[in-house]
Amino acid sequence: MSCPSGQTVVGTSITYCNNAAWSPALGSCSGSGSSVGQASTSFPSTTTTCSFLPIAPPYGRIVTSQTSPFPDGTDVTLQCDDGYQIQGQNATSRCANGVFTEMTATCTK
Repeated sequence: MSCPSGQTVVGTSITYCNNAAWSPALGSCSGSGSSVGQASTSFPSTTTTCSFLPIAPPYGRIVTSQTSPFPDGTDVTLQCDDGYQIQGQNATSRCANGVFTEMTATCTK
């Protein structure tokens, strides 16, 4: 992955698909610059928001009752497709300082 001008990658910029799971978890973009990216700041307010949801693993989706941009403190949850179950921890992610925290859980049969 790459970030828009003026933003930097937080975490891993390269991930690999192995046995229907992405590893390591893909990072996100942070910083100022282009309005396209993970983090944005609403003006004139100083409230930081997350523009994009974390990437869901295969056979899963990210569920939230909020809409983009997601204010700091927004929690999102991994939900697996029918017939699949959450495996691992961190099935919930929170928008903090303009970036969703890492979600490492996967969906397996």
